Amino acid sequence: MLLRLFLPLLILVLCVSGCKTKKVTIDSATESSPITEATTDHDRRMDHFVFLKKCLNGNFSSYEQNQKDKDFFDIRMRLVPIWKSTDNVFYVYVEQSMAATLDNPFSQQVYKVVKVDDTHSNIFIYSMPDPERFIGKKEGDYMFESFDQEVIVEKIGCEIVLAFNKEQSTYSGSTNEKSCVSTTAGVAWISTGMIIKDDMMEIWNRSWDATGQQLKGSTKGGYIFKKEV
Repeated sequence: MLLRLFLPLLILVLCVSGCKTKKVTIDSATESSPITEATTDHDRRMDHFVFLKKCLNGNFSSYEQNQKDKDFFDIRMRLVPIWKSTDNVFYVYVEQSMAATLDNPFSQQVYKVVKVDDTHSNIFIYSMPDPERFIGKKEGDYMFESFDQEVIVEKIGCEIVLAFNKEQSTYSGSTNEKSCVSTTAGVAWISTGMIIKDDMMEIWNRSWDATGQQLKGSTKGGYIFKKEV
């Protein structure tokens, strides 16, 4: 019972502290699901990078998944735009907490999202010093405005390579094979798969040993986070 309780925490913390400072290795995410009613015609015509910026903003919850399958926990995730964006780059503060302890997040990171071409973007993941000071902070908060971009540390090899499916208005991708090397004892590398839509995100984190044996993470699929209205 205790193992199940702390499993998602261990998985996500591995990505925060167990990877070499730069980027993570990833497996493919599960298949993209069909377009939802929430996706408007305007969204479909929107530049894919502008649309991605819209998707990676807001409050998300795995509550619905947790109600259907208790192997998945009720986790809340906040994505907050920070710093000034450009046509090719934007930054997002990402905070994840158990639903019962929102004031004590188990993961705090910064995503640097970079446009590669008309259908591809990369998400680079960064750790941040003294993350506790950003808990619960909202877009435009002074704490973010005064936060120096130079102090965040990239997780080498852990970038998520995303491809945009125009027909389904869906992004899907993963880390590169075995690229996100871990410094945690017994763990050789970590993989992350991701699916992004206008109203949800699916994130599948797993850790592996040197022989390719899965050590931690769900064997059923990723956590499904629905965007809260």
